[in-house]
Amino acid sequence: MTTPTDTLERTAEELRTWHAALTASVAQTFIGHDDIVNALLLCFYCQGHALIEGPPGVGKTALVRRLAEIVALDRKSTRLNSSH
Repeated sequence: MTTPTDTLERTAEELRTWHAALTASVAQTFIGHDDIVNALLLCFYCQGHALIEGPPGVGKTALVRRLAEIVALDRKSTRLNSSH
């Protein structure tokens, strides 16, 4: 007999597995910035917004595009603004 606790534990384990795979895949594009990747994923999970700041050429756009590609987001849903 499956209890609610068993179901919750199974769901949590599936989520941990999915998160690990997603983190590894995104981190291949944005190497060495696990803290930024985790913060971006937290925003994604919470359906929030993220402001990614940094100098040109560090991979901010590639990071967002890679996440969108992995989770199959419509490109129109990612807005990339330039302050220039």
